[in-house]
Amino acid sequence: MPTTTTTRDQLAAALAQALPEDIQVRPAPTSVDPLGADTRAVIVLHRKSITPAKNQGHYQEDFDLWVMVEGIDVDDTETALDQATDDVLTALRPLTWVAWTAAERDRFDEQKPAYRITLTVLSTPTESEPTP
Repeated sequence: MPTTTTTRDQLAAALAQALPEDIQVRPAPTSVDPLGADTRAVIVLHRKSITPAKNQGHYQEDFDLWVMVEGIDVDDTETALDQATDDVLTALRPLTWVAWTAAERDRFDEQKPAYRITLTVLSTPTESEPTP
């Protein structure tokens, strides 16, 4: 696992390493400009909450991971979104420190159809690295 400072950064780094280069990973919620020709999809991470975990001394961090694409043709856009979401779910599979609970169809903004994937990560407050 890459050494970074926050769980969000570590999750972004792990996804960036596992996903194809044409899927951009952005570790923070931000507005997304129109996608360039070399970008098939964009991933945006948003930490929603931190709560004490059942294991004393650990945190449970809940994230929304947005997978978004853009396009004019509805069928092509939906196919691209499905493929990008499948790529993200495949990239999450080996990350044993991450659990996803749902992938729901949504819109990130008015121009970008998206899936919102709900993730949970178990981490420790004394270390910035998730507990494997």
